[in-house]
This record gives sequence, structure tokens and C-alpha cells, in this order.
Amino acid sequence: MNKLKFTVLILALPLLMSYASSATAKAVTWMDLADVAYRRTFSPQLQSFYEKPIFSKEIAALSNQKVQITGYVIPVDTYGDKYFLSSRPNSSCFFCGKGQMHEVMELKLKNLPANYKMDEFLTFEGTLQTHTDTYQNFPFSLDNATQVK
Repeated sequence: MNKLKFTVLILALPLLMSYASSATAKAVTWMDLADVAYRRTFSPQLQSFYEKPIFSKEIAALSNQKVQITGYVIPVDTYGDKYFLSSRPNSSCFFCGKGQMHEVMELKLKNLPANYKMDEFLTFEGTLQTHTDTYQNFPFSLDNATQVK
């Protein structure tokens, strides 16, 4: 009987390990990322002002953490190398003036090229990064992102 339990445990271990790695990601929503203020800041590199994000303590605590978030995919190039994830569909996203900058993040996919379509509503898991140099980045990116099935 002990050999049977041991065999079942050994066979189930890879399944349990994959579940455990996924379970460590914190599910976040776009509302969780909404507590961002902006300060008009001068950039010597640009010789211009930009809106520098100021993150709440809760958002700052999520930086460099593994998270899951759901949103609308926005392909940026035709090679399948550059994607954004938005809280809104493309027709009403930040680029069209209806959303805010923190409602879009860059997806830095682990496996490229990818073949996602415009406005696919999908969940991704990866490491959340916060950026204050928004003249070069969105306030958020999701590094090593993979689609959650």
C-alpha cells in the first residue's frame, strides 16, 4: 500500500508543481492599478515636460511581483513581436483619448513571435514592472508574459 501511495505521489508531482507555480501569481485587475497620480516633470533629454507617474504604496508593492491580469490585446507590429494589453478595446483605448495611460501596459512576451489578434480578451501572467520614465514607457509592463489557458 505504501508503494502505491509513493507511486501516485511521484506521478502527480509534475502536475502539482505546475499548479503551484501558477498559484503564486497574484491576480490583479485594472482597478488595482488605477491609483496613479501624475506630476508634470521636465526631461533634460527631451527638453520638454512629461507626465511622470507617482504610484501608490499598494502598486509599488506589486512591482517585480508575478501577477495575472486580463485585458484586450493590441498588436503593435506585423511581425508578432510587440503587443500591448489594455483595459479597454482598441476603439476606446488610451491612444484614442478615451482612457488613461495606466490603462495600457506593454506585454513583453516570453515566447516570440506570437499570433494574437486585435481585441482578443485574454489573461496573461508575468512579472509586473512599474516605470516612471513614461516618455519612453507606459507606467506598466508585464515581463516574461505568458498566456494563461
